[in-house]
Amino acid sequence: MNEYTIQTLRSIYAHRRFIVIVVALAFIASVGRELLAGLGHEAETTLVITSAPETAQAGLIMPEPINPKVYQTMAMSSDILGQVLENLEEMDAFDGPAPELRDFRGNLGTDLETVDPTARPMTYSPMLNLKARADTPELSIQIVDTWADVVIDAARRANRLRIAGIGQAMVARTSDHKQELDGFWVSLAEETAEHDLELMRDELKKRQEHIHELDRKLVDAEVELRAAEERLVAVQAQLEEEPEIKELFRSPSETAYWIVESTTSNDAILEALEQKGMRSEELNPAYIELRRNLASTQQDVASYRARKQSLQEQMDEVRQRQRATQQLLADQELIQTRLGTEEQHMRTSYMEMAILRTYMESAGLIVSGSVDEDMHSVGLNRLSERIYASSDPGFLGRKGRVLLATMLAGLLALGVAGYPVLGQPWVAQILANEEETEKSTGSV
Repeated sequence: MNEYTIQTLRSIYAHRRFIVIVVALAFIASVGRELLAGLGHEAETTLVITSAPETAQAGLIMPEPINPKVYQTMAMSSDILGQVLENLEEMDAFDGPAPELRDFRGNLGTDLETVDPTARPMTYSPMLNLKARADTPELSIQIVDTWADVVIDAARRANRLRIAGIGQAMVARTSDHKQELDGFWVSLAEETAEHDLELMRDELKKRQEHIHELDRKLVDAEVELRAAEERLVAVQAQLEEEPEIKELFRSPSETAYWIVESTTSNDAILEALEQKGMRSEELNPAYIELRRNLASTQQDVASYRARKQSLQEQMDEVRQRQRATQQLLADQELIQTRLGTEEQHMRTSYMEMAILRTYMESAGLIVSGSVDEDMHSVGLNRLSERIYASSDPGFLGRKGRVLLATMLAGLLALGVAGYPVLGQPWVAQILANEEETEKSTGSV
């Protein structure tokens, strides 16, 4: 054992009363403080982080869930804790003035419980624990309850903001799409009213029947014309064979011939008497009748030809109108089919937009938790409505703090008692070194 150790022990022994008094006073003071301060209390509540399931309709448009770390950071943010303090002040939760925000944050704590941090919240539902320490169990419970309400409301606002932009854009797009669809329906109605396909088909059907009727009449007219032309040819042939002028021979009267015959038996005289008959010409009645028939037949042929020509012109006109109507019908069928297809696409698109808008409204209700009383909102939800408080021994516990204070006081007393032996020579040596340094510097 060296000399310094012996001198140190002697110094400590010499100050043994001082050391005992210091340790005793520190022990008494720490015990008194613990008795006067009393036990602290800590309340805790658990919030479950939930998300919309993928099978839900609203889950189709819900954004990705917020990372649980964001909720934990948000819970300890100054704006959230400041709102909690304001709410507690309004409820007169504190006996005196409200604590400063920094001191208030020091009595709060959060723990995040996760199973698989890489999975989606709907898969593992992480839990966020909120803890608050206070002098009384009632105050700690009130702090935790108020804090949980503020954090849950903030989480709902955050989720609503995430889908608000999508919802507004979807509402605007749905309204524009509805206006486009209404305008398209007006155009389609006008097009349908102007070109009614059913009326056009009925018109084609009636006109086709009219064409059949004209065709029958045209065939009848052709038959009658051919018959009239054949009669005309026959009359013309008869007319060519029948002479227009007919020559007549009038013999002597029978009386004269009898007288001559009775007075003479000369045949030559009788033959000469026969040859001395009177000859004359007149219009042939048969020829006249044939000419009359020829004129009548020619009129019939001309009439039948005119009728056939008229029927043919009507047929051509009706067929031309039929072809024009058929082409118009084909064009309008294509146009209205295209318009109907476009209308169906627009209607389908509008219905899809309306369904998505419904999903968005459902998502908003899910986010806000206002679907029904039993349905929790997406984000943070209480695991239990009841909060309990427990005593908080604090750092090292009451006994640990008393023991620590006593030990620190004992070490301080030992240091003071050993200072004349250990500290004083060391300080004197330092001072001497400084004086020598100043002298050497001054001499130079």
